[in-house]
Amino acid sequence: MNGKLLHEVEPREAAGREAIARFAAQFRAAAYMSLGILENGEIDCVFCDYHDDYVVRRRGNLVPLYDFYQVKTKGKSNYQWTQQDVFKIPRKGSPDFQEISDSFAGKLLIHTVRFGASCRSVVLQTNIQFHDQACEIGDALRDGKSDHKYASTFFKKFGEIFLEGAELDESAIRSSLSKFRLEPGSAIADPAGDNFLALAKDAVYRFSEVELSYQEFVEIAEKLLALVQRKSLRKIGEVDEASLVDAAGVTIYDLLDILAISRAGYESLVNGGDVTALRTASILHRKLKGAGVSEETIDYLCRQKVLWDEWLRAKRHIIPEFDANRLMAALHKAGKDWALSGGELEKLFEIAESFPVSGNSILRNELNRALILGGILSEVTRNQK
Repeated sequence: MNGKLLHEVEPREAAGREAIARFAAQFRAAAYMSLGILENGEIDCVFCDYHDDYVVRRRGNLVPLYDFYQVKTKGKSNYQWTQQDVFKIPRKGSPDFQEISDSFAGKLLIHTVRFGASCRSVVLQTNIQFHDQACEIGDALRDGKSDHKYASTFFKKFGEIFLEGAELDESAIRSSLSKFRLEPGSAIADPAGDNFLALAKDAVYRFSEVELSYQEFVEIAEKLLALVQRKSLRKIGEVDEASLVDAAGVTIYDLLDILAISRAGYESLVNGGDVTALRTASILHRKLKGAGVSEETIDYLCRQKVLWDEWLRAKRHIIPEFDANRLMAALHKAGKDWALSGGELEKLFEIAESFPVSGNSILRNELNRALILGGILSEVTRNQK
């Protein structure tokens, strides 16, 4: 009997490869969404594979709000998820409530019952499209159209589909169903992952204005995906909020570590009111780290930059315009000279020490070397934005 080569025999099944591709798409989607944390806006944590494929936590007025995401992918790009795929509601015949409860939509909608007002939305995210009939049902749930032929089952039989929601009144049921969303054609959910680097790099700049070279970002993206995978696979037992975030959540501190930005320096800038704190921290950290400056010294220099910004805000309008402009010009030149000299830390201190004394009494009495140091760093970061 003649032997055959591996590629000459069709494999028994390829489900393992397809499952890995689906998990990879889930990891990329969670990683991409976590970049929204860099904006320092509503999103403050993304939980990986906990309660659903990933969960986005947003800052609420009284309690956190959650968006639950389920990622479903198809390798066949022209396939459309049907009404039966999404809701398990047949076109003909009576629906099976248990099947509806176990459907894509059912597994998402149960979150609206269990988390109540804390649930902001439940989202079915996919790389392909939904059939028109599936979209119509989704729209009917969102808009409260209880007379829709197929969506009416959710409104009229909600307590039988979701036993935990049996006590909800009509208003609460409508509120729960209105949180359902379909997200078709999501590039970030593509199982091939061809667009991930470009989309994620754009998100980093859009949310933080941090500029990175292609090679720098490739390394950062690899670290981010590895982090999300670790957070997704870690076993979780009984936990409190802090330990859950540590085990399954991606936060700003995880992203700062990946971006190689000092946590303490970033916090100083945020607390000091720097509206571009992340970019400022990135500029300072990379410039100073390249000169061999320690983390402790970088944190100190970030604090001096903050103290300078606070001092300038307080004094800007009581210093004569001529003296103020002369000071800013001198700081600008000092920052430029330091950058051109190679950016060594000792040179920065030397420039601050030899900074010209002003003839203005306020500047002469208040501008110590530490403030001047912060002023030079402020100009350095401003000139690179």
